[in-house]
Parts: sequence; structure tokens; C-alpha cells
Amino acid sequence: MDLKRGTTFDFSGPVEATEGGLPVADFTGWEAASQVRSPNGALLADLIVTWLSRAPGAVRLVAPDTSTWPLGAVKIDVLLTSPDGDDVATDTQTIVVGEAVTQRIAP
Repeated sequence: MDLKRGTTFDFSGPVEATEGGLPVADFTGWEAASQVRSPNGALLADLIVTWLSRAPGAVRLVAPDTSTWPLGAVKIDVLLTSPDGDDVATDTQTIVVGEAVTQRIAP
């Protein structure tokens, strides 16, 4: 996934988890959190997470300000917490941050 630094990061998609060895079909009662980190693990952003659907699971992840994110690859995942307190993380994804070409002109 690609992103231009300084633009809003806004991504929606499905989430999947297993609990007790079985796929979770309904995420009612589950919590979700997501962070973006640099390759060395430095926190770049706590994302705003909104459930779009709990059955099946789908979330929206938003970072309004990416102006300080470094150019190059950064990492993201979603941490899902079950009502019983079990934590399940999605696969780690890579966001490639590039320099924006078009800049906002100040008045």
C-alpha cells in the first residue's frame, strides 16, 4: 500500500481472527486498536479505529496527519481483543510513504 506523506491515511478492510482454533464470525464485544511504526519500532501514530461491520469483521483506520512520517516503508497491524481479554494481531502490513508532488499553496 502506498501513501503520500502529509495526506490523510484512510483505509478500510476486513479483519480476521481465530479464537480457540476457530474463525471468529462475529466481532461483537471485541475491541480494536492499530498503530503505525517505523522500521525500528518507533511509534508514528495511534490510528482512529472504527468498526464498519462486526459480522463479518471490517474496520476503518484513519490517521489525519502523516506529515511527520518518514519516507520509505513503515509497518501497521490491528490488535483485536476478545471479550475474554485474548489478544489477536492481524498480519503486519507495509505502507510505503512517498513524497507528495503537489503542495498546498498558502494564502
